[in-house]
Amino acid sequence: MHEILQNHDFSYHKYQNLSHRYNLRIPSEEELIAIYHRMHKNDEKDFRNCAACGYHSCFYMAIAIYNGLNKVENCHLYQEKELRYEQEALNQMVEELEQLNQQLQAEFNERKHQEQLLVQNSKLAAMGEMIGMIAHQWRQPLSSISTLAGNLQVLIDLEMYDQSQFKSLLNEINQHSQYLSNTINDFRHFFKPDNPRDTVLISKVIESTLGIIGKSLEYKNVTLVKDYAFDNPILTYPNELMQVFLNIMKNASDAFVENETTEPLIIIRGFEYDDFQLVEIEDNAGGIPDDIMDKIFDPYFSTKGPGIGTGLGLYMSKMIVEQHCLGQLLVKNTEKGACFSIKLPV
Repeated sequence: MHEILQNHDFSYHKYQNLSHRYNLRIPSEEELIAIYHRMHKNDEKDFRNCAACGYHSCFYMAIAIYNGLNKVENCHLYQEKELRYEQEALNQMVEELEQLNQQLQAEFNERKHQEQLLVQNSKLAAMGEMIGMIAHQWRQPLSSISTLAGNLQVLIDLEMYDQSQFKSLLNEINQHSQYLSNTINDFRHFFKPDNPRDTVLISKVIESTLGIIGKSLEYKNVTLVKDYAFDNPILTYPNELMQVFLNIMKNASDAFVENETTEPLIIIRGFEYDDFQLVEIEDNAGGIPDDIMDKIFDPYFSTKGPGIGTGLGLYMSKMIVEQHCLGQLLVKNTEKGACFSIKLPV
């Protein structure tokens, strides 16, 4: 290879003008203007005659382009303006993306606000039903307090005062009063507009829910079977989970009445695994018809008729479990009814 290179002379001596070999065509004035336009030469200052293209003037460069001996991309001004146009286009895209991002952020904030309103409206829609539940919760303890107070009055009228008996009756009255106070606290927490996250045992959330709806179920002769055990607390939204459990059990209670179930039954099961906890609420109300199974979580879908159901209960329940608590809410039909599964991450 070294010998071959030595036998050849690669030195540059002179430029030989071979232009006589070509029969160059000269463009007309209109054709020349069109070529200049393609080269982005629209103003007098654009005719720089910089020779960066290999020609002494923009005019000769245009003739070469016209004859197919060169192309507009080799013009320095063309490249400069193309880069400037691309930069302007990128800046425009950045501005549009920024505006789009602001619009999406505003829509996201509005959606979050609407979701919060839906959660609260769902609670308010259930307030009438809650008042009925409060009446069931309070009926028995109020009756007991009235009976105990009457007994005390009778003992006083008969002058049969016995200190230990009086203390016992007053203690019972106090216990019933504490029960009424706890019931009010359960309802007050349920209707609070803010729902902070907290580390709680799921079993306590279930018990708080039963503290609200338990007497209503008892009044309808619903047998309640509790088969759950949770040893480890999890970080979640207890008030919102109460709403989920309450919605599912209230729907089961309504289905018992609608289907005239003779021996209504609700079974609440609870399992704990390494990475999640599972709550199952099963009833024997006949199950969910197949033609509406895929619609029950849709907003405003209800089978209870106008003026009775809002159609927000299960929709809100699914949104709470899956979007707020990052879990799963599933439903399936069993041999006798429906079974809702709430799967929550630990």
